[in-house]
Amino acid sequence: MKTVYLDKLSGGQKQLTFQYGDENKLSTWKFDQNESRKALANMLVVDELPFSFVESAGFRYYNSVTQPLFKVPCTTTSTTDVYQLFVDEK
Repeated sequence: MKTVYLDKLSGGQKQLTFQYGDENKLSTWKFDQNESRKALANMLVVDELPFSFVESAGFRYYNSVTQPLFKVPCTTTSTTDVYQLFVDEK
């Protein structure tokens, strides 16, 4: 089995993935920190989660397993992201 070096993946290399809800079409995907932060802010709003959720041990562990490239923002940054999401939707 080959070792995947995460620092090399973040340099612009795309990965293959199946698109969600699109009859399992294969497509390319590239990690984007900003899009991930927007998705996290959206999750906090839709699921009515407290801002402190992002600093919970369970979420940080889940994130480190599923997407180690994502740098989890602090509570203050998450609050700002949710506010920005609100402003953009207005």
